Amino acid sequence: LSVLELGGGTGITTLSILSSSESIKVVSVDSEPTMQSQAKQNLQQWVEQGRLTFDGRDALSVLSNTASASVDIMASAYTLHNFLDIYRAEVITEIYWVLKPGGKFINGDRYGLDDLTAHTRTIQNEVAGYFKALIEVNKLDVLQHWIVHLFSDESENHVMRESFSLQQLEQAGFKEIGLTNRCEVNALVTAIK
Repeated sequence: LSVLELGGGTGITTLSILSSSESIKVVSVDSEPTMQSQAKQNLQQWVEQGRLTFDGRDALSVLSNTASASVDIMASAYTLHNFLDIYRAEVITEIYWVLKPGGKFINGDRYGLDDLTAHTRTIQNEVAGYFKALIEVNKLDVLQHWIVHLFSDESENHVMRESFSLQQLEQAGFKEIGLTNRCEVNALVTAIK
């Protein structure tokens, strides 16, 4: 099975994908050199086995240079919400294009609640949790980083509202679209080409 992973980061999700089946080969895409360098160190044995390669280009560049109907699974974890909405729409279209018929899109990410009041309350609780946990261990630099990042996550040109995101997949041509495992604003979305 061929897996294209967008936003491989340090390789935590990549490791989970590779460990799920001996038949899986992964191309891990991440345009952040520091993250990809860590992943290369952490996952060297899979590179040596020929089951893992890395690509340092941005997601859209990789997708637009990948052959149509050539990928079995497109996987991502906490990456797509970082894209501007216009860029993300192009990425979704390209994901559909590169997947084989019957191919699967799997994305664990931040999917904003449609109910804005409930969403705001959830984010407030999330922020309170960051303060509680990170102040206790005197990680104020990490707290600052997460709060600044959260402002980006919650901006209107980044946030992925649940209904809109699922409609976007349907408009791209996906079928059997599902959202499961919701925990606050985090959820797993799957779809089939």
